[in-house]
Amino acid sequence: MGFLSNIFGSKKETGTKGYALWEFGMTPEQVSQGGFGPYRSVPETGGLMIQGGPFGGKTAPISFIFNPYGLHRIQIWVYEGNDPSQAAEAFYKVYDHMKFHGALECNGVSIDQFAEPDKVKQTLVSMMQMPNPDGVVRKIQMKALDIKPEDVNVFSSLVDSPQGKFVFLYYSKK
Repeated sequence: MGFLSNIFGSKKETGTKGYALWEFGMTPEQVSQGGFGPYRSVPETGGLMIQGGPFGGKTAPISFIFNPYGLHRIQIWVYEGNDPSQAAEAFYKVYDHMKFHGALECNGVSIDQFAEPDKVKQTLVSMMQMPNPDGVVRKIQMKALDIKPEDVNVFSSLVDSPQGKFVFLYYSKK
């Protein structure tokens, strides 16, 4: 395994001290030296963002949010668009990534991490295609339950809104 395979499809990607090359507590300067740039400032959060960060063997936009102690949250933008099938496929990729952390829960319901991929995808597509005549924002959330250390959260959101469908994966320090 070379350097890129280690970054794009390895256990390093699923570590709980951070994500890929980035670890919680890093300064903005340290994060921006991690590669995959260029990095740009995000005035709304005071953080940084890149367009080509690693996720699942491909690239995705990644946001880095800081607090006084350093890097606090990493947000991976896995999908942004309007296609329910593509949104469901992206959420499934996140599920596939997260199951390596152990037990998962989706909106308070335990998920069998060994479920058949087609069944999971079909359920997600059905959920995304449900009528939404009022145009309310709907959200499906999934979280890893067995994360070590305990002061780290790994979770995901599939958002269905009038502006589109979004799938995010978060690594966050509590």
